[in-house]
Amino acid sequence: MADEIASLIPYNEEIVPGIGRFGWNGLTGYTKRTIYQSKIDYFIDWCTKRYEWMNTAMKDL
Repeated sequence: MADEIASLIPYNEEIVPGIGRFGWNGLTGYTKRTIYQSKIDYFIDWCTKRYEWMNTAMKDL
């Protein structure tokens, strides 16, 4: 599956250019994320932190 996804990276960049460039949300550190894998790693980290925050916030309700 990873090989199938990897083969789509150039196609994705044609449609949505922007790796390492300012985007609509300008998230901190975007200039450091210059390769596809770094964007995936950032997204997974963001999702993990968001999940942890939501679990904590829900306990306080």
